[in-house]
Amino acid sequence: MPSKLNDAPPTILLIAGMSLFCAEIGAADAPPPGQWRTPEPGGVDAATSWNYKHAYFFKGPQYSRYDIKKNEVDADYPKTIDWNWHELWPDGVDAAVNWGSGKVLFFKGGEYVRYDTKLNRSDTGYPKRISGNWPGLWSSDIDAAVKWANNKIYFFKGDEFIRYDMKANKADDGYPRPISGNWPDLWPSGIDAAVNWGENVYFFKGNEYLRYNKKKTSAASGYPKRIDRGWPNLWGESRWPCDCQYTPDWDSQYAPADDWKWQPPE
Repeated sequence: MPSKLNDAPPTILLIAGMSLFCAEIGAADAPPPGQWRTPEPGGVDAATSWNYKHAYFFKGPQYSRYDIKKNEVDADYPKTIDWNWHELWPDGVDAAVNWGSGKVLFFKGGEYVRYDTKLNRSDTGYPKRISGNWPGLWSSDIDAAVKWANNKIYFFKGDEFIRYDMKANKADDGYPRPISGNWPDLWPSGIDAAVNWGENVYFFKGNEYLRYNKKKTSAASGYPKRIDRGWPNLWGESRWPCDCQYTPDWDSQYAPADDWKWQPPE
């Protein structure tokens, strides 16, 4: 990943009397007054495995690095995309998929970026247009993508999906098809994100997720579940200490939002 992944200063809480303020050590990462970063709402926009150690999750302008072995978000996340992923779109990612061979593909609107996981940067000449480079695929607004066996990638958009052949470099005949009737236990109206996890794939929609067995092509019993119950500190319950808003009439530069309240970990 980019060299600045671990450079962001830690966030601390300053408490004085009944007032609670947010402050951040180091000015380099601090936004200008009135542009403080607030937690994104629950859910996941895009996700991708990176290597055997980490996976990355994206939500709006933020991303989190997930430690696969520890089963938790790494410390000091989420961070902003524009701070660490300079070649990606700063306002968010629609979909992502690990192609293999050290390449991860990111999609946004009608464009895509091919990212080199070893060099920690995008390949030269990107972003490119989806149209003209992905035969048979929708030209824009892909919701999710996940690599399957036999060199196939499944792309999702709304209530439909497309199976893409990596070797032939085109969509298989007869697609798109409806999710309903073809993906047992999956939400028929569509998904937000998907990520490979060993023999399973995790699908996300809203504040829920389900574990899908690739061999059985069905979800495990007891799913879907809430993201904040199964993915420690991932969106669904923000890692940020408070939802900070700039209020120039306060003695402090940053104040908690009116509806902010402390939520103990569960």
